[in-house]
Amino acid sequence: MTEAAKTSPIQILLVEDSQTHAAVIGTAFETEAHRMRLTVVRSLAEARNHIAETPPDLAIVDLLLPDGRGSQLLAACQGQSAAFPMVILTGNGDEEAAVEAMKSGALDYVVKSPATLEEMPRIVDRSLREWDHITERRRAEKSLQESEARFRLLYERAPLGFQSLDDEGRIVDVNQTWLEDLGYAREEVLGRNFWDFLAPEQREPFLASYSRYKALGSNEVSDRDAEFALVRKDGKPVLINFECRVERDEQGLFKQTHCILADISERKKAEQALARERSFLQSVINGVIDPIMVIDLDYQVLMMNRAAHDMLPDPRQDERLTCHKVSHHSDRPCSGADHVCPLEEVRRTGKPVTVVHEHLMADGERRFFELEASPLWTPEGVLRGIIESSRDITDRLNVEARLTENEKRLHHLAHHDPLTGLPNRLLFTDRLNQAMAKARRSGTQVALLFLDLDRFKKINDSLGHDIGDRLLRDVAIRLRDCVREIDTVARMGGDEFLVILEQVEEIKHVALVAEKILFELQQVFPVDDYRFHVTASIGIAVFPDNSPDVDGLLRCADVAMYRAKDEGRDRYQFFTPDMNSRARDYLLLEGSLRQALQEKQFLLHYQPQIDMTSGELIGMEALVRWEHPERGTVPPGDFIPLAEETGLIVPIGDWVLRTACAQNKAWQDKGMAPMRMAVNISGQQFRQPDFVDTVKRILEETGLDPEWLELEITESIVMENVGQTILTLTDLKVRDIHLSIDDFGTGYSSLNYLKRFPISKLKIDRSFVRDVHTDPNDAAICTAIIALGLSIDLDVVAEGVETEGQAEFLRTKGCIQGQGYLFGRPGPPETISRHLTDQPSPCP
Repeated sequence: MTEAAKTSPIQILLVEDSQTHAAVIGTAFETEAHRMRLTVVRSLAEARNHIAETPPDLAIVDLLLPDGRGSQLLAACQGQSAAFPMVILTGNGDEEAAVEAMKSGALDYVVKSPATLEEMPRIVDRSLREWDHITERRRAEKSLQESEARFRLLYERAPLGFQSLDDEGRIVDVNQTWLEDLGYAREEVLGRNFWDFLAPEQREPFLASYSRYKALGSNEVSDRDAEFALVRKDGKPVLINFECRVERDEQGLFKQTHCILADISERKKAEQALARERSFLQSVINGVIDPIMVIDLDYQVLMMNRAAHDMLPDPRQDERLTCHKVSHHSDRPCSGADHVCPLEEVRRTGKPVTVVHEHLMADGERRFFELEASPLWTPEGVLRGIIESSRDITDRLNVEARLTENEKRLHHLAHHDPLTGLPNRLLFTDRLNQAMAKARRSGTQVALLFLDLDRFKKINDSLGHDIGDRLLRDVAIRLRDCVREIDTVARMGGDEFLVILEQVEEIKHVALVAEKILFELQQVFPVDDYRFHVTASIGIAVFPDNSPDVDGLLRCADVAMYRAKDEGRDRYQFFTPDMNSRARDYLLLEGSLRQALQEKQFLLHYQPQIDMTSGELIGMEALVRWEHPERGTVPPGDFIPLAEETGLIVPIGDWVLRTACAQNKAWQDKGMAPMRMAVNISGQQFRQPDFVDTVKRILEETGLDPEWLELEITESIVMENVGQTILTLTDLKVRDIHLSIDDFGTGYSSLNYLKRFPISKLKIDRSFVRDVHTDPNDAAICTAIIALGLSIDLDVVAEGVETEGQAEFLRTKGCIQGQGYLFGRPGPPETISRHLTDQPSPCP
C-alpha cells in the first residue's frame, strides 16, 4: 500500500539487539512520527510474536541477533497472507551474508554507519516504493509472467552485468554494466558467442555448464555460486559470478537464457588478502609457546595456535570447536567462582581480564593455567569476541606452595619452643605487649608468673637429657591445663616458664592460679620407670602496679621468683618494693652508661666474615665493647637493652657507625685490600627521621665509599612499619649502601615482605647455628632459612660458627659465608690489621 493510500501511520518493525543502534534509528524516525510509527524488538522470538499479532508494513532486521540470524525471519514469514518487505541491517564485512539474505527474500540491505542509520526514514520510503512496485508486478504476474520474470531479474541485479544468450550461446543482449565491466562497445559483442570472452581454460567448463542451463525449467535458476574468468578487451582478467535463468515459449520450448554476471574480482582479491593475512597471523601465533585462541561471542574458536591445538582431546577435531571444549573438554561454558568465564567477564566489564583455571590435559593430567583475555572490538565499538592467551603456572604454584609451607614451618619454629611447642621468648613478648595494651583499654590488670622448676638440674644430670626433656614436655601440658584459653604459657629455656594471666580484676585470683600450678606440679609425673614429684618457685609481677613495660615487669617477676627460692622453694611470691635492689643496680648502670659516652669508654672490636669454601676474608662486623673503669668489660647484653630503653642507643650507635667507617677507611689508606664493614643498627637509631642523612654525613666525613659499608637491621625492626621501612631501605640502597637482615628467623617477616625489601643478605641467628648438629628443629630452621634466601637471590651468612661440623653442615645446605670463633674472635683494630696483612682478600 502506498503512503498516500494509508490513512494511519506506516507501521515499521525494527528488530535490533544493539540499544545504541536502535536509539540512533529511533531518533531518526522522531521527525516522521506523524506518518511513521516505529516499534523496536530485540530478538527473533519477539519479532515473530509481534508479526503474528500485528504484521508491520515494513521490517528492518539486524542480520546478527542474540537468538539467530535475521535471515531466519524471512523463511518464517514466507507464504503468510500479510506479506511485507524486509530490509537487512548488517555491519562492515557482512555484505556477502546480507546478499544471501536478499536472495532468500529480503528487499534490500543497509550497511550500518552513522549516516545510513540516520537516513533510515528515507530508506524506508524508498523501500516501500520498491515494495509497491513489486506488489503491483505480482498482481499482473499471471498475464505478464514471462516478461515480469525478466524484468525482476534485471531490476534486482541492475548494478550487475546482464546478458541474454540464444540456443547456440550467442549474445542477444547485454546491459551497460556488462559493457563497462569488459570494456567493449555494444556492437562489438552482439551476435558473438559468449565463450569468445572467456579465458581459454574456462571455455570447455562453460559449454558443459550451458548445456545443463538450457535444460532448466522456466522457474528454475542455475547454481548461484558458479564462477568463470572473462578477459577484458584490454586483456585484463575479470572474475565473475554467473547466474542463469531459461525463457521458454508457450509450448515450453527454449527461447533464451537470461544471465547475471557479478564482477567478484575485488572480492576475490580481498578474500585472498584476508587468507594471506590469516596465514601470516597463524604463523605468528604458532611461534608463541603459550596457547592462544581467538574466540567469538558464541564461544566458537575462530583461530588457535599449535600450543592450543595440542590441548585438544582429539587433535583431529578442529572444526566448530568451543573454547570450553578445548580447555575443559566440556560442552558447556565455564561458570562459577572456580572457573570464571573470561569471555563473560570481558562481555560484562569491557576490559581485559585475568583468571586462573584448572585444565584437564589430553593425557589426563590436570594443570593450572593463567588465562589473559582481551576484547576484540569492531571499528564501531561493537564487541566481536576475545583473544585469549594461557600460561601454564602449575610448576610456579607448586613452588610457591612449597615456599609457603616452609615459611609457615619456619615461622612456627622461630616463635615456639621446639621441645614443648609452647611460645618462646619472642612470641611471649608479643603476647605480653598485646595483653598490656588490652588492659590499658579495659582498666584491668595483667599478671606475669615467672616459674622455675626446683632442682631440675639434678634430674637432667643423673638421668640424662632424654628423661629431662620428656619431663619438661609433661610439665608444659599441666601448665596449659591450669590456665584459661586467653592466657599464655611460654618456655624461656631450660627449666624456666612464664605464664601471662589476662583480664585480672582481683589479685586473689592470681594467687589461686599460682596455688593450682604448685599443686598440679606436685602430683606424680610417670616417665618410663621413674615417678617424679616436681616443685617450683614462682615470682609474680602485676601490670601496671609493678611496671608499665615488658622488660620492667619481667625483671620484677624474676626478682620475686628468686625471693621465693630464697625462702625455701615450692612457693609463690608477689613482687614488693623491698625487692628493688636489682632495680637500683639498673639505675646505677644507667648513670654509668651516660658517663661512659661522655668519657669515651666505648671501643670497637672487629670480627672477620669468611667464605667457608675458600677460607678467604670477605668482610668485618663492628662490635661495640664497654670498658668500665671499675667493673671492667661490661657484656653488650647488659648495657645494650638499657641503652635502648634510655635512648642512649642513638648517640652510641652514631659513634659506632662513625668509628667503624673511619677505621675501614684507615685500613684502605694503608694499602690494605678494601672490604665491607658491617655495622649493627638499633631500632631507635633506624627510626630517627634524619637517619639516612646521618649515614650520608658520616660517610662524607670519614671519606669511606658507600660500597664498603653494610648496615645490619634486625628482622623485628624491619617489620615494625613495613611501608616506611621500604622507603628508608630504598633510600640507603640507591646510595650504594649494602643492607642485611640480622638475627633472621627470630621475627615475623614473610617471603612476600622479603621480596619487597631492597636487601642483599640474610644472617642466620647464632641460636639456630649452635645446636644444628644435635637439635633437628634448629637444623630444619637453618635449612629453611638458607633455602628461602637462595630462592630470592640473597646471600646467607651464618653467625656463631664455632666448629668445623657446623661449617660443613652449612656448606652442604648452600650457605658459604660465616663468622664465629671457628674463623676468628672479635679483636681490636691492631689485631685485625695483622690479620688483613696476612689475608688481603677483597670483599666480593
